[in-house]
Amino acid sequence: MDSNFFSGRTTSELEALQKEHEEKTLKIQELKRQIELTKHLLEEKKNKVTEERKAVFNTLSERYNSLREEHNALLAEKKRGSVSRPPIKHVYVRRNKKKTDSLLQCFCG
Repeated sequence: MDSNFFSGRTTSELEALQKEHEEKTLKIQELKRQIELTKHLLEEKKNKVTEERKAVFNTLSERYNSLREEHNALLAEKKRGSVSRPPIKHVYVRRNKKKTDSLLQCFCG
């Protein structure tokens, strides 16, 4: 067999392997960039959700404190024997129950 035939074939195979290696290296670099971008986007989303949950928690806490104060006031009135009408806030809470439920679902769900 001719040695030029083997060396020519080996050179073309080597060039093909080098080209394949370069393509795979570029693909790996692109995938690494995509991974880093995805990590960054997930971290941003996580922080956003955390802040939203904090805001919902604060809203619910304020509403709870308001209802607790109202309850205590009603108990004080009841002890004096002068409860004759439902409190205004109680009606407000009934009307906004759907909103409260959605806030609870957002926070707890």
